[in-house]
Amino acid sequence: MPIFHKAGRSLAASIGPTLGDLRLAQRSVTRPPHDVVGQGVPVPKRDSGAIPVKLAFKSLRLRTLCEQQAAAEREYGFKLARRLRARVAELRAAETVLELPAGRPREIPGRPFSNYAVNLTEGYRLVLSANHGEVPVLDAGGVDWAGVSRVMVVRIEVGNG
Repeated sequence: MPIFHKAGRSLAASIGPTLGDLRLAQRSVTRPPHDVVGQGVPVPKRDSGAIPVKLAFKSLRLRTLCEQQAAAEREYGFKLARRLRARVAELRAAETVLELPAGRPREIPGRPFSNYAVNLTEGYRLVLSANHGEVPVLDAGGVDWAGVSRVMVVRIEVGNG
């Protein structure tokens, strides 16, 4: 038997929405028209033929630093950890490393092929390498970064900017 208020309504009706009502409301929420990567960084939908960069990591520790905010904050502090997550999200959104919008992306010497560096903050940089079985090369001998679709995060280092 329901408990009634002075106004004649049951107590359950005066409390508000039930858990079932909240679940129904949650299901009706529409999703945004873009994918969301990392910490709310919107990534536009790609053309059907476009293939994003496939990302690998040289070590499990490096993968953890790039993908887990708390681990990166413990190691490098909040500012660098936030920038690192943003750069990784930008990498995952790009079709080639040449599409990276920020961080002064540039080629740096490496063996056997040159690497690619992206600035983070406070003198740190993220170093990448081509991760193909047969690395695409230019006629001049350098890496053809426009043809690189698989990238390995090699290290986070203190760079000279």
